[in-house]
Amino acid sequence: MSRSNVLAGFLCFAGVATLAVVFGPEAISSTPGRTAFTGVIALAGLLFSLAATRRRGTLAGQPIDLHDCSALGDVAIGLAILTGLAAAPGGVIGVLYAALVVAGSLSAVAFGVVGLAEKYGRLSATED
Repeated sequence: MSRSNVLAGFLCFAGVATLAVVFGPEAISSTPGRTAFTGVIALAGLLFSLAATRRRGTLAGQPIDLHDCSALGDVAIGLAILTGLAAAPGGVIGVLYAALVVAGSLSAVAFGVVGLAEKYGRLSATED
């Protein structure tokens, strides 16, 4: 078992549960943006939990490595961060907020995509 993926999955599920307990059910489902955010965080928790098993399986007859779900969890977290744009304030502060949200989202998505690309040989370091 991958302890880091177990921890990441637990933290995702705990985050959704904390939102519901501390702020009430409306904190996770009162608007489409909040529903999307909590849904994607829960999906990321599931993906990290699957990755923690380190098992191999098949999907549509093709072998898959469930550890790849860790990278997909990173992408899901990046998409969840992107839903934060719905709460952007106005003015200059809003532009800075949006820039930080987009940068955070892109970094999480890139982390997952680059990890998969390196694993499957689509991206390799070159030596000069």
